[in-house]
Amino acid sequence: MKPGLARLLQESFLPVVAVILGLFLLLLVVQFRAALEAERTTVIPVERAAASDEPDADQDGLDAEPRLDADDATDPRRAEIARLVAARRWDEALARSLALAAEGPTSRLLNDIGVLYLKKNDVPRAIDAFWRADAIVPASSHAPFNLGLALARAGRDDDAIRAYEALIRRQPHHFEGHVNLGRIFLKRRDYPRAAEWFERSLTMAGGERKAGALYRLALAYRGLDRRDEARRAFEAAIRLKPTYLEPRFGLASLEPDTEDGRRRALAQYDAIIGLKPNYAPSYFNLGRLYASAGDHRAAEDAYRNAVRYNPEYRKARYNLGLLLLARKQRGEARAQFDWIVARDPGHAESRFNLGRIAYAEREYDAAVAAYRQAIDLREGRYPEAFLNLGLVYAAKERYPDAVQAYRRAAALKTPYPEAWYNLGRTFMDQRRDDDAARAFRTAIQQNPDYEQAWFNLGMIAARQNNDAEAVAAYRKAVAIRPDYPQARLNLAVRYARQRRHAEAIAEYRSLLARDETYAAAWLNLGIAYDETGNAPQAENALRKALALEPDNVKAMQYLATILASRRDFTDAIDLLEHALSLDATDTRVRVQLARTFKKAGRIHDARREFEKILRLKPDDRRIS
Repeated sequence: MKPGLARLLQESFLPVVAVILGLFLLLLVVQFRAALEAERTTVIPVERAAASDEPDADQDGLDAEPRLDADDATDPRRAEIARLVAARRWDEALARSLALAAEGPTSRLLNDIGVLYLKKNDVPRAIDAFWRADAIVPASSHAPFNLGLALARAGRDDDAIRAYEALIRRQPHHFEGHVNLGRIFLKRRDYPRAAEWFERSLTMAGGERKAGALYRLALAYRGLDRRDEARRAFEAAIRLKPTYLEPRFGLASLEPDTEDGRRRALAQYDAIIGLKPNYAPSYFNLGRLYASAGDHRAAEDAYRNAVRYNPEYRKARYNLGLLLLARKQRGEARAQFDWIVARDPGHAESRFNLGRIAYAEREYDAAVAAYRQAIDLREGRYPEAFLNLGLVYAAKERYPDAVQAYRRAAALKTPYPEAWYNLGRTFMDQRRDDDAARAFRTAIQQNPDYEQAWFNLGMIAARQNNDAEAVAAYRKAVAIRPDYPQARLNLAVRYARQRRHAEAIAEYRSLLARDETYAAAWLNLGIAYDETGNAPQAENALRKALALEPDNVKAMQYLATILASRRDFTDAIDLLEHALSLDATDTRVRVQLARTFKKAGRIHDARREFEKILRLKPDDRRIS
């Protein structure tokens, strides 16, 4: 017997070794069977889409104004009323008209009274006056048209359609009647009927009036996806009226979202800005174009220019707010949404986004209040707000409220896979795995390519030690999204648990081919190589993991084991001592260090480490 060993047997260290031997063997068995799995994906909040815009088709003044009869009156009193109207002195003009009508109402006088009520935004009285004017014989030639206009302004589109149709029966070539009928159908997205009325109108006018009809016809063609005909109509409108901006916006809207399409759209906006340099809608649409191309800095500049040229341009402020929010400039984004809400307290979308900002800043009570306001403004019909309200409740661990909010969102909107997904996440947080699995499967029924739902199904199966189901779910997630690192990592871990090491190694290699900085993949690759007996490859992978994460204790332990196996005790001990410097209470590392000291023949150091373990865990049942 060697002298050193004889001394060891004579000293009190032997009982310590006997007591602790079972402990470190148990710890090492557990320690070297583990591999890292990725955490499950984050919740999916809902973002509101950016507002779209085209300049109002009516801003060229075509067909939008009611017609007065006083303009061609020979009665001096009527002529005076016409002068008051020209001076925009509506109250005086109306008072004189009502006084004159009291002497004897005529159809033309009642028509003008209706026009004056419209100027004052008293639409119900205007409609009544036009009805009365149209009932008197001889009737004002303008009253039927004005009646349709007032009814449309009141939102009574069906009545407006009947009024315009009656007008056209009396005046078959009434250009404005045809155009306004088309406009109602265009607003309703009844594109075939809209196109029919606009096409009929083209033979009834020329010049700028025809240009307006062509522009609207092009909008109808675009709605019908008759893009070539829409392009020709837009171009024809521009030929008739070269300074007409709206058809140029229309041409830009026809361009595809490709590099060439965006280039051609930019050319149209450049032409518009050349015609009208300070025209806010040009910059608004430039912002949308840049945003779709991913050039957020240029988009922000464009939206800011739109606001600079028209400070009241709410759509530009809204989209600017969304862009700033996406870039996490939450303070500036909040300023835009607050501006909108201050002027329009009923703007539900801005309140929704104020909720998003509050949630991102963990101001959960403010977020709840904002989402509730948005929901109330939509009379409870705001599924996206309910979904995001659920996210807030989940963050506050008010799980029953979160579940209720997600279920409300799913009831309001079908399909709504995001609501079911986040419902499943909440169930997972409560360890209600069966309920979570049902929610994820519903999300997948609604969207079979929902890779996050497949991933979390894999997590549940793994949690239940059902490796076969976990592998199937992770493989599905990876098939949908090949660059899904968490799913590929977890798939590889499941392969390794099934001792399918070649497949696990292939998955880790695939991960690292896409991202060489993925430390967890290097660590797991090292473990897989170690379990297949390929020590050189295992060492290389573990050193890669430590280069990326110098304080990765698990990588240190595995690498130390490999180094000790080839008797490189100095480096192995250095690694383990560094690991203990990070957490001196880690008994698993300390047991491994003691064992390595013993293998290196440093018996005194080994004894010291075992004694420290006994002091750290004197009541551990595995020691007694």
